[in-house]
Amino acid sequence: MADSTTPSSQESAAERLARALGVPAPEPLTGVQERAYREWMRRGDELADAVYTGRTPHAA
Repeated sequence: MADSTTPSSQESAAERLARALGVPAPEPLTGVQERAYREWMRRGDELADAVYTGRTPHAA
């Protein structure tokens, strides 16, 4: 029998963390937020790559 501390297979990592911390689960990102997040991550990956390989990062 599952209790309130047993994770469900349908529960996301964010939902499990929120439950563990006793805070509300986050709302899903909107399409615009998702695209902005992916662009931010892509740029971060490019910058990290540039630093790692010793290249100068390109300006936006």
